Amino acid sequence: MEAHPDIALLERTILPLIQEENALNFLRQAVPQVLKAMEEEVLEAARTENQRRREQLDRLRQRVKQVDNLIELENISDALFLPALLFDPNSSIWQEWDHPEFQHQLTEQKEAIRRTRDLLQHVPKGSLQYHQLHEQLRRQERDLLELYRRIFLEWLAYEERLLHIPPDESAIEWRIQTRLQIPIVVHDRLIDYADAELMVTASTRHAFITRTFAVMVIDKNQGLIQALRRINLVRYFLAPEVDLIVLTERADYADVLSQHQVHVHIINEATTHEPTSSS
Repeated sequence: MEAHPDIALLERTILPLIQEENALNFLRQAVPQVLKAMEEEVLEAARTENQRRREQLDRLRQRVKQVDNLIELENISDALFLPALLFDPNSSIWQEWDHPEFQHQLTEQKEAIRRTRDLLQHVPKGSLQYHQLHEQLRRQERDLLELYRRIFLEWLAYEERLLHIPPDESAIEWRIQTRLQIPIVVHDRLIDYADAELMVTASTRHAFITRTFAVMVIDKNQGLIQALRRINLVRYFLAPEVDLIVLTERADYADVLSQHQVHVHIINEATTHEPTSSS
């Protein structure tokens, strides 16, 4: 089915979409309601994830407060909120988290325990010195437990402060990947092309959603019936979750085209998708 618009029209309307900012501006013009729904969805997902993280953080805080030995404390380490790197005073996490006093205390306490354990290996078991060193080791391990408890509780407070940053529209990051001339092939037979495919991701720090748009350009000289046939053919072979945007210079086609599960965007001879100051 031969139904492609002229090259000049494609270059004017589709080629600029390779640039991410142009693609986002285009979607804001063509499907503003869809982008608004994406914003609301990702913000709701962010709020839900934020609440889930707060509840998890509260559970961890209670466990840290209740633990009474180092082995149990080591088992509390959590990939999301209590990284095991906190156990190591030489780890890179201390560069991210500026608490040199904890890092210094942790280094000293671990070194003191190491020295006491070394001494225990060189004194006779059952001797007075052995019992004294053993008791000293127990005190040092209790001190280390309390130090870890302070470190972990302070780290959880740090994580909680990050959670209190409210997600809003200004915190949403938009990413768009554009592919041009997407062939629609059925049983090794080329049926038609989608002139562009835009895969859009809206993300916050704690959530993201992705949506895909196919874009077709209908030439002004193409008849309405022929345009509908092409649109319905492409729509049939697209995945159900893909939105189809139809660009046309024929404003008189808009009402009819919009009845076929597509978003219609009217273009004119001056239409380009240049970045604007409102983006």
